[in-house]
Amino acid sequence: PLKGCINVHPSLLPRWRGAAPMQRAIMAGDQVTGVCLMQMEAGLDSGPIFCSQKIEITDDDDLGTMHDKLANIGASLLAAELRGIFEGKILPYAQAAESIEYAAKIDKSEEEID
Repeated sequence: PLKGCINVHPSLLPRWRGAAPMQRAIMAGDQVTGVCLMQMEAGLDSGPIFCSQKIEITDDDDLGTMHDKLANIGASLLAAELRGIFEGKILPYAQAAESIEYAAKIDKSEEEID
């Protein structure tokens, strides 16, 4: 693509790069998460960020509710900001080098509820 690829990522990068960001946020007891629009590059969710939006994780949230909330936010954010990104009005900024957390794929042993 002429302008590269944009990823709608369901976490506040650089926290929870990888395969299971929503699950890892819930499992870690995070109180806040969100969505980032980011420029894709060769590294795993390591590209620069165009914009983000935060939300609270409530006691009632589970993977299903988080998925639906973040999907709606991601779609709205992309619709609102895509033109500005393509026109160069919204410039990406590098992710912080500290606070990087990887959201490894959920292992079968982690699927059991305690």
